[in-house]
This record gives sequence, C-alpha cells and structure tokens, in this order.
Amino acid sequence: MAARITIRTREMRRRNLEMFGNRCLKCPSDRNLEFHHQFETEIKGRGRGSYHRMKDVMLHPLSYVLLCRSCHKKEHPGIFPVSVVDQVDDMEEEFLRNHPEVLL
Repeated sequence: MAARITIRTREMRRRNLEMFGNRCLKCPSDRNLEFHHQFETEIKGRGRGSYHRMKDVMLHPLSYVLLCRSCHKKEHPGIFPVSVVDQVDDMEEEFLRNHPEVLL
C-alpha cells in the first residue's frame, strides 16, 4: 500500500522547514528540500516525507541539516539516482502549488 502524506505530516514538514530556514545549507536553493542525517537517529533509510521522519527531525534537530535534492545527492553519490521517487516529488510539488488550500 502506498504511503499517504497527511495534512498533519505536511504541517510538521512546513514547521521543520521554517526551523531550518527554508534554504539549503550548501547553496541558496529553496526548492526540493530534504533533511539529511548528520548523526544517526532511530529513523533509517528513505521516507523523508513521512510522519515518523518529520517527528524525528523535530525531536533531534541537531542530527539533521537541510539540503536541496542536488546537494543531498552529492552527499550520497550513487545512492540516489533519478527515479520514480523524484518524479513523484515533482508531481506533489506541482499539485501543492496549484492547490495551496491543502496546506491550510
């Protein structure tokens, strides 16, 4: 079953992005932002948009940095090829631009 991003998760992500300044730490980008582990926490692997990931960012903010997708891929060469996940992220971003009421 595909994971569903809830309004609660979106709101938590929005707050986390604000906490980290809504910009990539390594470049001036404010698009396609992802939370990168600096230190290990209980959360492993993918799932950067999941409720558990967003909760972990809130509980352990010093364990993460905010990077754009391009800079994040440079941190993990060969691990994050362009994939269906990137395409889904792009579609979700476009949907949210066209339907901002979802974030209210």
